[in-house]
Amino acid sequence: MGDYSCMLRVYRRHIIGAMPHCHERSTFIPILVNTFARRTTEIDVRHAEYEFGDSKYSLMKLINLVYDLVT
Repeated sequence: MGDYSCMLRVYRRHIIGAMPHCHERSTFIPILVNTFARRTTEIDVRHAEYEFGDSKYSLMKLINLVYDLVT
C-alpha cells in the first residue's frame, strides 16, 4: 500500500472477521490489515478538496496516531 491517508477501502470478510481478535489499545486499520492480507491492490481515486468544514484530526490526535504507528 502506498496511500495510508485515504480510508476508502474494501476488505474481504475474513480480514474484517480477524479485526476484533486483535487486542491493540489503538488500531491503525490499514497497517493492521496488511498483517492479514496476502495481496493488496490499489485503484486510483480522485479526491475532492473539503467543501465544508475542516479535518476532525486535532494536533493531539495526529501526535497520538504517529505514536501508535511508531510503537
